Amino acid sequence: QVLEEGLNVPGCHLVIRFDPPTTGRSFIQSRGRARMPNSDYVLLVRRHVF
Repeated sequence: QVLEEGLNVPGCHLVIRFDPPTTGRSFIQSRGRARMPNSDYVLLVRRHVF
């Protein structure tokens, strides 16, 4: 969460989240970390079995 809001990582080309964002702001902040051209944003979530 610290990287999500505060630190600037200018050379970041890949963000991997291991938990879903809890708010829209959280999503936007974390997605913004991978703003370089050809960057990827990966969100890993568990598949629920119904």
